[in-house]
This record gives sequence, C-alpha cells and structure tokens, in this order.
Amino acid sequence: MPLAFELLLLTVVAVAPRPNAVPLADASAGAVRVPSKPSAWGGPRTGREPTLSDRVANYRLEAVLDPVAHTITGKEQLTWRNRSDLQIASLYFHLYLNAFEGPGSTFMTEKAQYGAFRSGVSTKKGEWGWIELRKVQQRGIDLPWVFVHPDGGPQTDHTVIRVDLAEPVAPGGTAVVDIEFFDQLPRVVARSGYFHTFHLVGQWFPKIGVLELAGERGATAPRWNCHEYHLNSEFYADFGSYDVSIVAPREYVVGAVGEEQGAPREVPFGLEHRFKQDDVHDFAFAADSRFRARPVSVGIPAGGADHARGDARVAGLLLAHARSVPVPDVDGGGAALQCHRGRRHGVRDLLHLGRIQ
Repeated sequence: MPLAFELLLLTVVAVAPRPNAVPLADASAGAVRVPSKPSAWGGPRTGREPTLSDRVANYRLEAVLDPVAHTITGKEQLTWRNRSDLQIASLYFHLYLNAFEGPGSTFMTEKAQYGAFRSGVSTKKGEWGWIELRKVQQRGIDLPWVFVHPDGGPQTDHTVIRVDLAEPVAPGGTAVVDIEFFDQLPRVVARSGYFHTFHLVGQWFPKIGVLELAGERGATAPRWNCHEYHLNSEFYADFGSYDVSIVAPREYVVGAVGEEQGAPREVPFGLEHRFKQDDVHDFAFAADSRFRARPVSVGIPAGGADHARGDARVAGLLLAHARSVPVPDVDGGGAALQCHRGRRHGVRDLLHLGRIQ
C-alpha cells in the first residue's frame, strides 16, 4: 500500500463519526432464510411504469486508464434516493478493490483458510490492487468516513466504509455525493485486474450498499446491507442509471456495459468513450490493444426482458437488446463484448475470461 494511502487512512480513522440510527446488517444477512414479502421493493413491476426498474442509485463516472501502470484515476457523482420513512444520516459504501490490497483482507484471509480460488493463481509481490479515496463531498463539504467491519472480519479489511453526511436525507429525498478516487488494479483475480495489455475493470468504483426495508430479504426494519468482500459471495446492489466516460489510449479497444454514445472523442490522453445504460446494478469495462472489433448480429428471444435482473459485473456481459455489437478478437485468451446500440432491456450472456485468469 502506498505511503500516501497510509497517511490518508490515519487521518480518516482519527475522525469520530456520529452514530447511525439505521443498523448495519451482520454476516447472518448474507444468506436469505425468510421469503421476501410480495410488496418488497415496491412489488412486482407491471411493465406500465415509466422505467424498467425502480432507479435508486444513479452514477455518473469518469475513468482515465493508464495501461502501463495499470491504474484508474476516477471521479464519481452518486445520486441516491432514500426509499425509507426515516431520515438517513450516514451512507455505507463498498470499496471492493481493497480485497486485493494484501493478505490481511477478508477475501485473502478466507482464501488462505479455504484454499485456492477458481484458477489457483496466487497474487505475488507487486501484483496487489487497491482503491484510494481522495475526496468525498456533499454540496462541496468534505465528509468524514471510517472503515467498518459488518461481518466481524479482520480489522485489516478495508472493503466497507461509512460516510457521515453533512445534510441528512429526508424520507423520499435524495443525496448527491461527489467522490474522487484512484485505483491500482491487481493482476487479474476474481473478475478484475490486468494481464499484460488486457484490463478487466470490475468492482472498481465506490459503490453504495443497499438500504433494505421491512419485508425485504428477511429485514424486519430498515437496515443497511453492505457486506465485506468475501471469497465466496456475489454482489448485491440497487438498480439505477449509469453514465460513464472512459479515457484510454487510442490503440485500445474498449468494451463496456451499455450503449456507446457516438464515436470516441479525442482528448489529451487518448480517446474518450462514453457509455450509458439504464436499469442495471453495476458497470464494468474491458480494454486491450489486442482487441479487434467486428460487428455481429444478436437475436433476443421473447421474454428477454426477464433477464434484465442479471449481473452487470463482468465486461463481456451483453446488457442491452443489442442490434449490433463488436466482438473483440483476442490473441492469447479472454473475450469481451461491447454494446454499441440497444434497447432498454437487458440479457444475461457471459463470456468467460478463463485463459486470462
């Protein structure tokens, strides 16, 4: 971990945030044991709503990829809606990349305990990855934040934080949080990282947890569900809209969730690609100088909209009803899809990156 991050960590921990009235779910909430009520998350969608999903967490993201240093310099503007009837004074976020900052994370301690994860590839010195928070603000006011451990994991785990707001969010109201961050990508592990020129950028931005209401996944009252990043677990988030700008070198082909908004734009550091996608719960992208894009036609069977609840966490997911997508031709393993044009529903097609990991 860089010295700069260690100093930042010491500064943040010294802050004493005020207690949050809404509890944080512990490890027992990771597995559903009680069926959710029919009214959970607003009840079944009828198809007559103005949006496909109940958009709770909307993200505007900016990423500049340095493929030599394998880093991302990022900005985020999160607009989050309070679905509860309580005033919310604090928000919880995942910092997933910190699972790969060293052997002391929850992920790595569980890997040491239970053995190899999927490929069996170990992370060596110089291959660790992490995320640094450089600024967290609400209406221009710096916000205090602190690492928390909802599942009782080691104190050396830094995958969940609590942010105390300058202005609490009223019932039904929204909060806008501006964040600046920096990612050091790890060598590819657990669906994120680099391998030579290949970059799979997943779980890369500060991501808000889920405020569950009574009747949702066994909750009896409002609670935050924001677990540490475990070895064997999946990702859980509210649906929303994503508007993402990605800057990569000119020779790099970028594949991402969503619909690309026209041709890439020339900027000082390369080409800026902009993608937008509504009604998904994550955003990932892949970039490689060896990718070659070629158009293909994709047919969507009737009922494809039922798959819109699928994951967006892997660059290579086709998240639009695509009329045309370029499929990268990769020399040496791995593949990803780039959605250029699409309708608003999603499907759940995964292309595996097996030979990369």
